[in-house]
Amino acid sequence: VMLRNRGGDKAVTMGWSMAELPCFTLWKSTQAEADGYVTGLEPCTHYPGPRPAEREAGRVPKLESGGTYRAAIDFEIHRGAEAVEQAAERIETIRGGREAQIDDQPPG
Repeated sequence: VMLRNRGGDKAVTMGWSMAELPCFTLWKSTQAEADGYVTGLEPCTHYPGPRPAEREAGRVPKLESGGTYRAAIDFEIHRGAEAVEQAAERIETIRGGREAQIDDQPPG
């Protein structure tokens, strides 16, 4: 996933294993301009729906007492239009022409 500026010359990308973090949530908060703007890019194990519903759908990992869950996220900063375009091309290759699935509500 990539978040880039309007000019297309600065960006940050995140990469992760879909086996470790199979869900992704994008959210934004568009407060008053003076308060700023926040965008959340969140690879995750489950959607931000009610935990009982997510557990019932089998998306919440169950850990034994003292258990752990490990996942890795790689971050990269891209400076310059050429670097940003190269990162966008890598994402397109991974995407393989598939359309993004956008849900207004977490899947049931």
